[in-house]
Amino acid sequence: MAKKRIRRDPIEAETRDEANWIRSLLTHFAPRKPIAPSKWQELYRFAPPHSPRAGKWHNDPYQVQPLDTILEEGVASLTLMWCSQFIGKSSIVEGILGWQIDQDPSACVVVHPTGDNAKVWSKNRFTPLIESIPALRKLVDRKSRSNIGSGENTVSHKLYPGGYIVAGGANSAAQLCAHTARITCFDETDRYPAMVGKVNREEGDVIVLVEQRSARFRNAFSIKTSTPTVKGFSRIEEEFGKTDKRKWFVKCPNPKCRLEFVILWNHIKVPEEKDAKGEIVSRYTAKAYLECPSCGTHYNDDRRQEMVRKGRWIATNPEVKNHRGYWANAFIVLGPGKAGYESWMHYFWDRYLAESAMGSRALREWQNLICAETYEIESIPPPDFLTLYNRREYYDEFEGEIVLPERVLLLTVGIDVQRDRVEMETVGWGLNDESWGIEYRVLRGNPQLPKFWDDVDTYIKKTFRHPSGHILSPYCTLIDTGDKPHPMYAFVRKCAPRLVFASKGFQGFQPNWCNRSGGSNQRLFILKTDTPKENLYSNLRLTDYGPGYCHYPSNDASNYDTTYFDQLTSERLVQTSNFPHFELRASHIRNESLDVRVLAMAAREIADPDWEKTRAWIASPPSKDWRPKPPPPPVPVPPLVVEDGSLVPKEAPRPELVGANSTSPPSGPRRISGTGWSRPF
Repeated sequence: MAKKRIRRDPIEAETRDEANWIRSLLTHFAPRKPIAPSKWQELYRFAPPHSPRAGKWHNDPYQVQPLDTILEEGVASLTLMWCSQFIGKSSIVEGILGWQIDQDPSACVVVHPTGDNAKVWSKNRFTPLIESIPALRKLVDRKSRSNIGSGENTVSHKLYPGGYIVAGGANSAAQLCAHTARITCFDETDRYPAMVGKVNREEGDVIVLVEQRSARFRNAFSIKTSTPTVKGFSRIEEEFGKTDKRKWFVKCPNPKCRLEFVILWNHIKVPEEKDAKGEIVSRYTAKAYLECPSCGTHYNDDRRQEMVRKGRWIATNPEVKNHRGYWANAFIVLGPGKAGYESWMHYFWDRYLAESAMGSRALREWQNLICAETYEIESIPPPDFLTLYNRREYYDEFEGEIVLPERVLLLTVGIDVQRDRVEMETVGWGLNDESWGIEYRVLRGNPQLPKFWDDVDTYIKKTFRHPSGHILSPYCTLIDTGDKPHPMYAFVRKCAPRLVFASKGFQGFQPNWCNRSGGSNQRLFILKTDTPKENLYSNLRLTDYGPGYCHYPSNDASNYDTTYFDQLTSERLVQTSNFPHFELRASHIRNESLDVRVLAMAAREIADPDWEKTRAWIASPPSKDWRPKPPPPPVPVPPLVVEDGSLVPKEAPRPELVGANSTSPPSGPRRISGTGWSRPF
C-alpha cells in the first residue's frame, strides 16, 4: 500500500513586518565577516594607562596599511624595519595579534630575543592589551581552561577558542619549534643571540626553524620587526631586502614644486652662525626646520606633521609581490613634542648634538634608533702602536703606588688565560665610555693548579687610592676560560657572590654582545668579540680628551710598554664571504693585550653601574680618608717691641687660638706633594 504523500506548503508570513523580523533573526546565524585590523583597533582598542597617548586608540596614517597587510591576498609576510619607540612598531604587532584572537583565531608563536624579554612583553604590554578590551578579556580568561587537557593560561601561553599564543626567546629555539602555528612573529630580530648566516649558531637559524612549523598552512603569515644595527650583520636589513621596500613619501606643499620625497636627517636643518673663517659658532636648534630637497622651501614642525598625515607608502621594489616591507625613521613622528622643546625637530637636533659629543658609540645608536639605518663598520686600521705609546700620560703617585685619575668611577679587571701564565689588566671607567688603563700584569705559573688562582685572587682584590679620599677595588672581573675551562669554573664558583665570572668568546657583531650563558653555568658569559674590538679601535683613533677617549699611564709601575700597544693594535677588519670580522695581521703572532682589554670592557657591561649613584658616592665624605692630613700651620714668631729702651718679644698668641678663633682667613688650598690633589684646611 503506497504511503500517502503529505503536502507541505511553505511558511507564508502574514505581514511584511513578520518577514523582516525573520530575516533579521537569520542574520545572527550567518558567518561573521572579519573587519580589517586597522578598523578593529579604532573600534575596540584602548591604549594602556602607561601609554604616551592614553585613551581611545587612533591609528596614525602610516600604521593603517601595515596593519591590514595580513588580509592582502597572496601576501605571506610583513617586515618592519623601523626606528625605536617613536612610530608604534610594537603596537602594530600587538594590534594584529589582538585582532586575530577576536576575528580570525589561530595558533601563533611570538619570538623575542630572550625568554626574559618574552615574559616582560607578555606582562607589561600584551596582558594589559587583553585586559583593556572586553571582547578579548572574555576570550582569554586566565582562570578557565579553553579545552580539556590543554592547560591553563600562563604568562607565556595564552589560550582562547580556536587557538593560542606562545611567547618565547630565540635562545630556546628547540622549545619554540615544538609548536605548530599559522602566524609566526619575530620581534627585534637584530638582537637574537645567533645571527643569520654567521658563525656559532648551535641550534640553527631560529627564524627558519620556527617558520618551518607553519609550512603546511595555506594562509601562513610571518611578521618580522626590528630596529637595524650593523651593516652586513643586520637580520632585519636582510629580510627587508627581500620585500617590496615601501617607504613613506610626503609631498612638498609648494605649488611650483610638489615633489614627493622621504624625510631624511639631512633634510632637517637649523639656522647657524659662522665666524669670519666660515666655521660654525652656534646653532639655533629651537628654530629647526624641514627643507624641501628640491625647491629649498622651509617648513616648521606643524607643516611637517601636516605633510606626513597626507603622505603615502610607495613600493621602491615593486617587482616583489608576496613579501611586504616597510621602512620608517623617527622623522615622521606625529603628535605634540617632548616637554622642554619647541618641536620634534628641536628635540632631534639637541639629541644629535648631545650624542655627537659622546663619541662613536652614541652616534651609532643615533643612526640605528632614530634614523633606522644600519651602521657601517669602519675598516680603517687602528693608530700606529708607537703613536699610542708616545701619548701616554703620567698619573700621580703616592708611596710608590698610582693614584687613580679623578674622573675614574669604576674599576674592572680582564684576565686572559694562557698555558703557562695569565695576563691581567685593571681598567678605570668614567662617564660616556671614557677609560683609563691602570695596571697590566703577567702572572706566570700553571693555571691548571688550584694554588695558582690564590695569587690571581690576591690581585683582583687589590685596592687603589682615589683623589676623593675613597679606596676603590675592582668591581667586576671576567676571565677567559681558554681550552681547559674547569679550573677557571671552579675559581669563579669559589669567588661567589663576588662579581667574578668566566667567559667564552666567539666572532660576530651583535649589539648585545655580552650575554649570560643559557646553560646550567650561570657564572659563564658568551661574548661576540668583534663588536667591542670595533668600538675600541674607533676610540683609539680619538685625539681629544672626553667621551670614548682611552688614557694610558707612562708610570713604570703600570707596565704599559711598546709590547702592550703592539698587541693592542695587532688585528684588522677583513671582509670574507660577506662576513666582516677581525683577525691577526700577518706581522703579528700575539694579541693578548687586545683580548684582555675586551674582557675588561665586557666586565664593565656586566657591571652596568648606576653612574649617578657612583658619582654621588665618590663625592661623599670617605669613611676612612687615606689622604695624609696637612701639617698644622706654624706658630707665628712674636715681633720685637721697644720697652724702656730695650727690645723684648711681644706676647705670642696661644697656639690653640691660631686658626680656631682667629679672624684671619685660612691660607687656602695646599697641594700635597706627589698626590696631585688639593685640599683646603
